[in-house]
Amino acid sequence: MRISHGSIVKRLTGRRLLRALTTGAAATVLAVGASAGTANAATWTSNTRVWVSADDPGGLGASSVLLRDAKTYYTVLFEPHGEELLMEDLLADGHAARAEVIVVNASGRFVESDTFYSSTADGARWINLGTPDGSGNIPEDYEVRIRVCINETSTCSWWESGIA
Repeated sequence: MRISHGSIVKRLTGRRLLRALTTGAAATVLAVGASAGTANAATWTSNTRVWVSADDPGGLGASSVLLRDAKTYYTVLFEPHGEELLMEDLLADGHAARAEVIVVNASGRFVESDTFYSSTADGARWINLGTPDGSGNIPEDYEVRIRVCINETSTCSWWESGIA
């Protein structure tokens, strides 16, 4: 479900509103298929989206995908309820998916970054993101930036941001 700028305005205020509107505008532009690079002589495009979480008040879910010939092959999705990451590699090309994650606090300061890998073409993999302090939860209002890449290449989707 795509969210409109109007629904973002009703749910968010202040800094989070500006960040969400910026993210929504970027998603709108990227949805037309801006180039994300090449790998294996293929042309890849990227698509992103953001939505209001039904299960996590104040949370914004986010996804970023790599497509070729209008078919999605690599996906990363942030689910704010439970702070989980979904990775999908649906292409048997010998390359694993690589998900890159950056967490920023409510003041905009860097908290941590991490990289996760899937096996090649192993379908879906859910990952609990956790935190450096071991609590297993990313604090509310933290921004989670995600993108998916084809491992061992520089081909990556566009960054997208969700809110824990």
